[in-house]
This record gives sequence, C-alpha cells and structure tokens, in this order.
Amino acid sequence: MLQLLAEGRANEVLQSLVNTGNKEVDMLQKRLDEVNQDFDSKKISFQDWAVQQNSINYGVFRLIPQNTRKKEAFSREELKKLIENDNLEAALDLLIKVGYEDVIVLQARLNLAKQQMKNGAIEQADLDTVYEQINDFILAF
Repeated sequence: MLQLLAEGRANEVLQSLVNTGNKEVDMLQKRLDEVNQDFDSKKISFQDWAVQQNSINYGVFRLIPQNTRKKEAFSREELKKLIENDNLEAALDLLIKVGYEDVIVLQARLNLAKQQMKNGAIEQADLDTVYEQINDFILAF
C-alpha cells in the first residue's frame, strides 16, 4: 500500500481500506473526490489542489500499517549530492530505504505533480516549484 501511495494512487489505497470499518477512510475518500473534481473543473489552482492532496495523502499514510524498524544512519553528504545533481527521486528512495517511510508522502506529491504535468493540467513552472519545495525540505532534514 505504501508503494501505491508513493505513486500518487491514494484512491486505490483508500479502496483497499474501505472494509476496515474506519470512518476516516470514507472522509478521506470524499475529500479526495471533491478536491479532484474542483481541480478538474478549475475551481481551485494547482497550488490549492496540492495542499489539499498533501493533507489527504498524509491522512492515508497514517491509516497504513507502518514498518516499525529502527531508522538507519545515512550520509547527509550523499543526500546533499543527490539533490545537487538533480536526482530528487534517488534522494527520496534513500530516505525511505533507511527507514524514513513518511517521506513517501513527498514522493506521492512529486509523482502527482508529474502526472498533472503529463496530463497538461499544470505548467513546467508548477512542477519546478514542487521539485524546489521538496529539495528544500530534504536539505533541511
């Protein structure tokens, strides 16, 4: 389920959780449907959509059973080098690999923005902003 969320497929994760009896699943599904509908009908901007989507993704992330393994040490220099070399995806993968599973929410944000770009819903500048925001967050890690 974490992989689906990382790929920007929160809807599928919610569908798989629908029979758990958790009322939050229904609430998140309703919010997801509404925010996507508002974005598709151009009632909200990409930035507003992204904020709502991030909130929903985090809510979905919290519903997924988490790996409780201890976080491993990693080289902050290696992480910084990946960012400097425009390899954000590898930087996110590194953090997830060493136990920072909550970074999956950032990975989902990036993948959703890429999907929106591919679908023509946003411009390159919007995608660049997402990359910059995630890079800044990781460098402050």
